[in-house]
Amino acid sequence: MIEKLFFYEFMGTDFYHTAYSFFVYGFCCWVMECIFETIRQKKLVYNRGFNKGPFCTIYGVAYLFVYFVMKPLDGKWIALFFLGMIYATLLEYVTAVLLDKLFHQKLWDYTDMPFSFQGRINLFISLAWGGLIVLFFAVLQPTVIYLIDLIPVRFGYPIVNVLIWIYFIDLAFSFASRSKFGKNMKDKFDDKKEEIKMHFRGGRA
Repeated sequence: MIEKLFFYEFMGTDFYHTAYSFFVYGFCCWVMECIFETIRQKKLVYNRGFNKGPFCTIYGVAYLFVYFVMKPLDGKWIALFFLGMIYATLLEYVTAVLLDKLFHQKLWDYTDMPFSFQGRINLFISLAWGGLIVLFFAVLQPTVIYLIDLIPVRFGYPIVNVLIWIYFIDLAFSFASRSKFGKNMKDKFDDKKEEIKMHFRGGRA
């Protein structure tokens, strides 16, 4: 029964391909973010995104929102560019506000770039979003679907189930560690570690 739900089609795709696409974009964009920040900061950066593991949830969720909302415009490239640019910018702004208000986190900041608003959105980035959404429908998603179909379903189905479990466990830990309770527990744990170190050092700093 559950396996049938995985392959039930909605808007031309099924949950099986949607789940794999979610993980592909989340992982690939995590790699992209790490490379970009490593070059920008001139040091190795690997802790990008909300998750603890090698995955950026924001890009996986963005894929879901963009694909199912913008799919009716697939092939109408000019409309897709401009409406996609506006839509992606709104998503970016709302996500930035929520991360700031709920977790006091800023995963990006465009303050040092011209034509920015509150450091959360930027004109040049918005234009890039429009181009990226056109590229997504024209090239990226068809390629991702082709690669997913190369995996025999008898292997692909259990693999994607394992990925889903790992993802939600990671997400739960990530939420817990960034909550007020999680931060208090971390502070207490760090204090306890310092006490133990001081004990073994004979009370010397």
